[in-house]
Amino acid sequence: MGYPPSPFIKRGPMENRLRIILEAMDWVGTPYHHQARVKGIGVDCAQLVAGVAENVFPRLKPINTEVYSVEWHLHNKEEKMCEMIEKFKCTQVMW
Repeated sequence: MGYPPSPFIKRGPMENRLRIILEAMDWVGTPYHHQARVKGIGVDCAQLVAGVAENVFPRLKPINTEVYSVEWHLHNKEEKMCEMIEKFKCTQVMW
């Protein structure tokens, strides 16, 4: 099944996947720190996704993940990560 073209992605899907993987691997070893997004210094899961997206696709607007509790997963039934991905029309994300 094909996906509609994204206005942010100008390269082929395979090249984009490789760039995303290489950028994500570049973050390996960055310690966990709630709401941080500094490669090599500190990052959490939501900020990792945002940081990789911004570095791979620099024409994206800066991604604001808003303030969230360190225990967000215990108190919230909303799918914040899915909402963020849908907001930026990242239709090529594969689960």
